[in-house]
Amino acid sequence: MTDLDPLGDADLERLSQLCEASATIAHPAIRPERGTQSTEEKRHLTDDPWGRAVQRLLQSISGDNGTLGSFLDAFMYQGEEPIDYRWGQYRFDTYLSPVLQSVAAVLYELESGGQLEPLTGGTEFDSFAFDIGSLQAEFVIPSLFEHMLLVDYGLGIHPLRGSFWCPKWVMGRFVMRHIKELARHLCWMVDQCIDQGVMPDKEVLEFMGNRFWGFEYTFNMTDVAIMLFYYHTHHDEISQQGFNRGLTGYTGVMNELIAEMPTRGSARLTRKLSVDFYELIPKCVRSTALKESLRAAVVELAIEHRIRITVPGDSKNRPTGATA
Repeated sequence: MTDLDPLGDADLERLSQLCEASATIAHPAIRPERGTQSTEEKRHLTDDPWGRAVQRLLQSISGDNGTLGSFLDAFMYQGEEPIDYRWGQYRFDTYLSPVLQSVAAVLYELESGGQLEPLTGGTEFDSFAFDIGSLQAEFVIPSLFEHMLLVDYGLGIHPLRGSFWCPKWVMGRFVMRHIKELARHLCWMVDQCIDQGVMPDKEVLEFMGNRFWGFEYTFNMTDVAIMLFYYHTHHDEISQQGFNRGLTGYTGVMNELIAEMPTRGSARLTRKLSVDFYELIPKCVRSTALKESLRAAVVELAIEHRIRITVPGDSKNRPTGATA
C-alpha cells in the first residue's frame, strides 16, 4: 500500500469527516477524539484502525479518479457542469454518503480485528434485480437486528416478526433475499478495496446507495453496515422453507469477539456492547421483557470482561455535505 502523509493530505482528513456517520465509531472507547487538538499535537490519522480504513478507502477512490474532489464531482454532477449545487448535494446525501460510510465501517471492523485478507463470499456486481424494493427492507431491518441480537446474547433463535406493511411470508420469500444480497454486495465492495484497490463505478454506487438511503433515517449507517457484515460472514445457508418460517441462518459473532481479546484487545467487543446497549436494543427490540433480558446480558458480559460500555453519541450526527 502506498503511504500517505496523514497530516499533509487534506483528502484523507476530508474523507474521514465525510465517513464519520456519528460517534458510534469515534467515541472514546474506540478512537481518541482529534477535533480539539492542534495540527502539531494530532496523532497520525493512520495510527489507528479508523485512520487506516479511511486511507485504504481513499486509495481505492484515487486509483481511477485521481483525487477525492474529482470523484465527488463526477458522482454529484454526473459529468455535467456543477451549476446546481442543491442537486449535487442531494445526490451525495441520498446515494453516495451512505455507501461511503458503510464501506468505511466494514474496513474499520476488519482493521480492528487485525485481518485484512480479502473477504470470502463476496460477489461481482452483476446488475441483480430485486423482487422487492428497499422500502420494505427498511421495515425488516429492526426485526432482523432483534433476531441477531438474541442469537448473539444466547437468548434463543426467535423468528423474524412480520408487520402490516411486510407480512412474514413476504419477509421470508422476498425481503430476506434482498437483504442477503445487499450484505453480500457490500462485502464485495469492501473486497474490491482490499484485493483490487478500486471502487466500483458510479452506477454501482448509485444502485447500492438507492438501497441504503432509507435506513439512515432510523439507524446510523455504521451500525447497519457492520450488522450486515456480521450477517454475511456468520450465517449458514438455509432452505427457502427456513426463510418462510422467519429464520435467517445467522450463527452469531459474540464468541469470535470474546476469543480475540487476548491477542487483539477489546475494541470490537467494547464497540458492540456499547452500540447494542444504547442504540440497537432500544431501536429494534419491541418486547419490554426481551429488552430487559438483552440489557442484562450486555451488562453481565461487560462486567465479566471488565469493559466499560459508553454512550456512542448522537446517532443523528452525520455529515450533511460533500464540501466540508
